[in-house]
Amino acid sequence: MESLLIARQYFSKEDPEEQALRNTITKLWERINWNYFTDAQHPDVLWNKWSPVDSTARSRPLGGFNESLGTYLLAMSSPTHPLAISAYINGFATKHKGHELYFGDDTNDLAPELKMKLDDSLARSISANPLIGDAGNAGVSIYSDDKVIFAKNIAGGSLNESLMSVYRPFLIMDPKGKVDDFVDYKKYLSNYILAYKRRDNEMSIGTRFTDIWGVENVEDTYQGYLVNPAVAIAAYPFEKEIGLKALRKFYEEYADVLFTQYGFRSWIDIKNNDVSESYRARNQATIAVMIENANSGMIWKLYENIPEVKKTLEKVYTKK
Repeated sequence: MESLLIARQYFSKEDPEEQALRNTITKLWERINWNYFTDAQHPDVLWNKWSPVDSTARSRPLGGFNESLGTYLLAMSSPTHPLAISAYINGFATKHKGHELYFGDDTNDLAPELKMKLDDSLARSISANPLIGDAGNAGVSIYSDDKVIFAKNIAGGSLNESLMSVYRPFLIMDPKGKVDDFVDYKKYLSNYILAYKRRDNEMSIGTRFTDIWGVENVEDTYQGYLVNPAVAIAAYPFEKEIGLKALRKFYEEYADVLFTQYGFRSWIDIKNNDVSESYRARNQATIAVMIENANSGMIWKLYENIPEVKKTLEKVYTKK
């Protein structure tokens, strides 16, 4: 829905085709009933799925430093079925006890690449994310675990969340000036990137170059560390020098095996001289959008000028 609303903002001409497109997007936007993804006990909390059979019985609550932020902002911006502004604190920024998520057989025996694909799902991220977890019956702020890691204050107190998940809300929203009662998101992103890079540089991933970083499988290292080039390159809008150096170094050192006509491959295992055979659309999209935002801010500007979203951002964030 985010992408459609951004497209509605982009196609702003008063010709019949663009008017029809905008009207169609608006009708779809107005039909979404966000209340289906809440329950009576927690009207401010969104769940990751809903079923006509058992409602949210097999769901997990959305929240934490990942793409959930964008989902809550959309839900609070709805022109027809909005969540209350209090959902920002009570939903997005609060840990909740959730239903157990069913994954069937244990995933530990899966091939690393298949397991990484499963781990890339939002549901899986929520299930494993210590920022959400099982906090008991009472909600607890996700900011309650803030820690200093590698001399950087990290909201939530953990580097376990992949930077790819942390980046996602900021593909469309400029973190600059986004300050709530707990965190300055521009500073948060910079700290997370710097600490994440420092962590990777101190691990034995098979390279002497500090500009090569972006490990996503910290817990599953029996076959080596899988380095995703998009993690480091997508830092470009927030830490320009770091992102640009990473882009150049990945290309200079590993272009022959890692870079193709489809962009960078999913990962490289430098220590074991291995490389992914596949590509992830989210990697290519993240790199392209982040470079465009760094250069022109186009996606950021379009999103923040969506009338419904603009009103919500003004209510949620302090102007600084």
